[in-house]
Amino acid sequence: MSDVVIFDLDGILVESEQYKHKAWQKALRTIGIEMSWEDFLQEWVVKGSSFSETLERYGYQGDIEEDDLRPIVNEHYLRYIQEDLCAMPGAIDVLQRLHGEFPLGLASSSMKWYVEKTIEKLGIVDLFVAIACGSEVPRLKPSPDVLLLAAERMDVDPKICAVIDDAPKGVVAAKSAGMSAIAVPTKHTQFGDFEKADIVLPDLSEVTPDLIRML
Repeated sequence: MSDVVIFDLDGILVESEQYKHKAWQKALRTIGIEMSWEDFLQEWVVKGSSFSETLERYGYQGDIEEDDLRPIVNEHYLRYIQEDLCAMPGAIDVLQRLHGEFPLGLASSSMKWYVEKTIEKLGIVDLFVAIACGSEVPRLKPSPDVLLLAAERMDVDPKICAVIDDAPKGVVAAKSAGMSAIAVPTKHTQFGDFEKADIVLPDLSEVTPDLIRML
């Protein structure tokens, strides 16, 4: 039985992938790499490839580091957050439905500044007991690090946690952490491998307190 719920952010609570792609596309163009939307989805959203793995895939021979491009990414992405960012359909409803029934956590592979600004924009900061971000752990999803950090900050056993994620890498991370995994694929991730998920749902409206408790 699950007594705690940990949410992913991008693709579950906020519709942001297209803005992330645009920001990284602008940054990567400065080193001669043109990352298509399809590549972005497959490598970063579905599989969770690292920055170095992506550069290797494109045959890049330079010595650029991810942090070297971060200022460009952050500049463009901050503007997208301020002007265009919106919640995923059903996201606010599911948070309100589960809040009060369970302690809620947030575990995102994204940078801490981005996570904080995003949940501030959506007005959902106070709904979470704890937040863990990709910039606070050594490895991103599909590694379980960020989920385990969220559980640690909530002072709960990972075994009683249910994770809600839209991507296969998030499901793999949840199971590696010893947590239950609820997959809610988007149109961008729906063709991924969700075999490891405990349950796959069509949308967030299907996530109820009774469903969480039965996992």
